[in-house]
Amino acid sequence: TAEQKAAINALAEGETVTLNYPIEVSDGHGGVAYETISVTITGSNDAPVFAGSSVFTASVTENELEGAAAYTLRGTLTGLDVDTTDDLSFGPSTRAGDAFSFSGSTVQSVTADTFGELTFSNTTASGDRGGSWTFEATTAAQKAAINALAEGETVTLNYPIEVSDGHGGVAYETISVTI
Repeated sequence: TAEQKAAINALAEGETVTLNYPIEVSDGHGGVAYETISVTITGSNDAPVFAGSSVFTASVTENELEGAAAYTLRGTLTGLDVDTTDDLSFGPSTRAGDAFSFSGSTVQSVTADTFGELTFSNTTASGDRGGSWTFEATTAAQKAAINALAEGETVTLNYPIEVSDGHGGVAYETISVTI
């Protein structure tokens, strides 16, 4: 059944469950033998995925940021993993080749922190699947870079991220911040 498949798939890497089935063999003349067949199932690691409720984009206009102590955008992250005991964590991508990118700015030298910094918050409860990200411009240089954008000019910052289950299972996505 679907429930049985889900229960087996929920086994974490190395977790086992043993199913015992008693059997009886009869020769038809009163002779009976009893035995138990044991089946042991060992779980393997299933990679997590980002859930549809995750927020990967945020946009703000320069005017909306004027006068704020910190220019802040936030989004939620939700991961799913059929290995129900895995604790998921969110952070910058560690995959080879993944790198910060940007588009739309006339600024020649844009780095990941020119306009602000992207940080992550992970929930810590066992088996939890949630977290959040925050893009924040707090330094004078970051605020100046945002304020230097000409009217109608936009910059989109793309940050590769990942959700990891701590056992080698990883999924990747990109957070895009448009100013």
